[in-house]
Amino acid sequence: MNKQRGMTLLEVMVALAVLAIAGTAVMKSASENLRSLNYIQEKSFALWVADNQMAELLLSNTWPGTASRKGTAEFGDHEWHWRSQGIATADPNFVAVTITVYRDEQEKSALAEVTSYVSR
Repeated sequence: MNKQRGMTLLEVMVALAVLAIAGTAVMKSASENLRSLNYIQEKSFALWVADNQMAELLLSNTWPGTASRKGTAEFGDHEWHWRSQGIATADPNFVAVTITVYRDEQEKSALAEVTSYVSR
């Protein structure tokens, strides 16, 4: 009796197709993970920039009013663009200040936004 050893060509092709699909899924997962890590890092840096700008405003003891200001900050080997906007409240002795941080000056969507109330 002649016993066949090894795999047929069809079996080898099916095994290679399964491996190719699994490899593609692993690569896609790793790529999405790297993209997510980059976004989380940028979001964290932007929040730190916003917090730092708010701390500078609160420590300066100046009345921000409802004026809009903008500037740049160097943080994490990158330049960040921020905008500050004062919003009047029902109490004239308080103003709400929102600081928004962008990666690029022309960017429409903010990476971070911090709001706090400042008193006279």
